Amino acid sequence: SAPIRYLTHKHLLGTTGSMKAMRSLWCEVETSPDVQEIFGKQEKDGSWHAGGSWAHNPSYTVKGGIDPFTPKYVTTAWILPLLGEMGYCATDKRILKACRYIVSNGYFLDPLFNKPTNEISQIQTDLSPCRFAQYMIALGAVNFVDDARVEKGYEVLLSLQRDDGGWVFTRHSEQVGWTRSCPFSSYHAVMALYYSKNPAYRDALVRGVEFLLWHLSTKKECNLQQF
Repeated sequence: SAPIRYLTHKHLLGTTGSMKAMRSLWCEVETSPDVQEIFGKQEKDGSWHAGGSWAHNPSYTVKGGIDPFTPKYVTTAWILPLLGEMGYCATDKRILKACRYIVSNGYFLDPLFNKPTNEISQIQTDLSPCRFAQYMIALGAVNFVDDARVEKGYEVLLSLQRDDGGWVFTRHSEQVGWTRSCPFSSYHAVMALYYSKNPAYRDALVRGVEFLLWHLSTKKECNLQQF
């Protein structure tokens, strides 16, 4: 795998990025079949919404509109983390275009983003933490973190963190009568904070991880293996 070779040299062997060998390895990444397929399916506005070899089988089809998250696993918020793991970042014009598409659509159009941060946690919102956190994971994975809308996105996530350290979609919590946070919402929010690489979020990140560890500690080993 060309990305694996490149990242091994970059992160484990410490090969200098300006060396001819590194440029050659990156060229192999750019011309690899996976990367060619992914960028070949990118739309003019920077988005993705078509299935490919990365999609689940059967592929998700478009039902009732497209946004950065929907349909799952084939759209922009799911593709950028894959590219980020391959070594791409927002200095690439194609990645930058995809990031700008995300921050101009979907949850970033929610009126919540016009509210002062200290009011957000008191608002009954339809914002789903796990879905919105996937937006933030995608942007952080390619190091698009300095944009003002992204910074507000982290503020929104932090304001929705609960006393137990986790996150929960209010509607789901009310439907099932939960008194604790949701491990799925919390996992996505924790990943978003982790990808930010911002030390200012460390305490919130640790609290989120501690909630997830507590949740796992309540499970039997057979349940963990099944999961």
